Amino acid sequence: MSEESEWTSADGETVQVISEVNLNDEQYQAALNSRAEFATMSGWVRSTQAPTQASLQNNARNQRSGGLLARDRYVTPEKIFEQFKVARLAAENDDIVLNSLATTEALVFNKVRVECGDDDEENIWDQILRDIRMDAHLREMWRELFIYNQYYLATILGNKTYKVEGIGTQRARRKTFDLLVPRALSLLDPLKVIPVGDFLFDQDNLAYISNRDEGVSIDDVIAGKNTSDQVVTSLITSRYVPSRSEAHHLEEVTGATNLTDLFLLNPALVWRHTGTRASYARFADVSMKSIFELLDLKRQLRQNDRAHLIGSTNFIVLIRKGDKDRPATNAELASLNNSAQMVGRTPLLIGDHRLSVDIITPDMDDTLDPKRYNNIDSRITASLYHIFHIGGFSAGASGDDSLKLARVIARGLESRRQMIKENLEQHLLIPIFEANDALKCKPRLEFTPRNVSLDFDPNFLQTMLDLYSDGAISRETILGVVDHEQEEEFARRTIEKERYDTIMKPRDTSQTLASKTAGRRQGGNANGGGNNPDSRRSNPIPRRSDNDIPGDSDSNDQ
Repeated sequence: MSEESEWTSADGETVQVISEVNLNDEQYQAALNSRAEFATMSGWVRSTQAPTQASLQNNARNQRSGGLLARDRYVTPEKIFEQFKVARLAAENDDIVLNSLATTEALVFNKVRVECGDDDEENIWDQILRDIRMDAHLREMWRELFIYNQYYLATILGNKTYKVEGIGTQRARRKTFDLLVPRALSLLDPLKVIPVGDFLFDQDNLAYISNRDEGVSIDDVIAGKNTSDQVVTSLITSRYVPSRSEAHHLEEVTGATNLTDLFLLNPALVWRHTGTRASYARFADVSMKSIFELLDLKRQLRQNDRAHLIGSTNFIVLIRKGDKDRPATNAELASLNNSAQMVGRTPLLIGDHRLSVDIITPDMDDTLDPKRYNNIDSRITASLYHIFHIGGFSAGASGDDSLKLARVIARGLESRRQMIKENLEQHLLIPIFEANDALKCKPRLEFTPRNVSLDFDPNFLQTMLDLYSDGAISRETILGVVDHEQEEEFARRTIEKERYDTIMKPRDTSQTLASKTAGRRQGGNANGGGNNPDSRRSNPIPRRSDNDIPGDSDSNDQ
């Protein structure tokens, strides 16, 4: 008769024991505790049980528990802060997400500068951007926006004197500027900032979430007891006490439990930028949330392959004796048993045709099969690059038009970069311009490359050259198309003219360029004539060689 009882293992785990034989609990416990496998199995059982309140609180403070073989690592949570954590975990650990983040960052940002129409002021702005490390911070902003779909940027202001820099004696004699400028930029942890207040007509504010010790120190700074912390003095205006209903709502949305110490941040020095967000929404949706399920499937697939790989290192040896016509006798089985015990030491087994030996291992036919990963990885890639996923094809598949996909990716990257540009101009550049009477020209931020180009269209480049030759666009614009800055090229050409042009003088190409432009527009050969539609193809049809057969369908002759 079966008997059920409970007892506590050596590691404190409560175990239910079902006894089918006449043994007491002490005998079971002594036998099981002597086995290391039991401790491992009890830990797995504990990780797969329903989570307790203590485990939920621990997961809120740290990363997700993982369960058996980390089964819940990418399960989509409801709370926004938990979604932030899962997105950050994906950016740190998944190869596709990490590579997409790195490649988009490299494609979007090379250099950044300010244009305003005045050489001296542009030089001053370049010095300001260099002092606050704008290039590096732009990459940080992109990463935060990629992962969380929002970032929080803070700055501190100070007075500084700048002198115009440049080449030659003429610029060295130019004036200096005494300005109130940003001294540094810093991104705030999205888990430490929460929007509060009324969201109607953008009246919301940002509040800093502090712990109890931080709250006491910040209160001392606000009260004037500690005036040495200039960062807190500049960035924090007052303590924020939400109403009971708002506090309850904030906890439901974010999952944060330490909202008793909130401090309002100075909106002139701390602001946020998000992806597309409705005015009534407290946070922008985490765009990476759409791939959490795919990441979870990929995680389980890897664990499945891992289990097969580990299992393949072990095997079972099956030795059979006899067949249906001549079954093995007891004497033969006893002899076979003795021989099998000797095989481990002496790999020699002797028998007749009725003896068979099989090695049993897990089926490895589909283990690490790339086809099983391609569908998941392609969908993840399509989501991260914001491109189409149609039918059974996606980014890079044989059914795609790669040229159009590249253009879709480029437009998406340019759009997100443009929104960052406008946010920085609104909250950083324009306020600094308005705070300094010495600055006369309104600044605008410009990135290099001006356009994100993932494909090479020779006709587009030729059109730009034609516009330049007609005087419709500037030299600076045409240089920007090929990622060169006019100021740098001017400095290089100045040096070349002084040192090298006496020997290595470039020829005058203005007349040649004009004649080529006229030829393309007024007619020409089979591939260059303006009336020939093939002249506007991205990949023009090759010219017919002498070996081509006249009248052949593949020939260029019409």
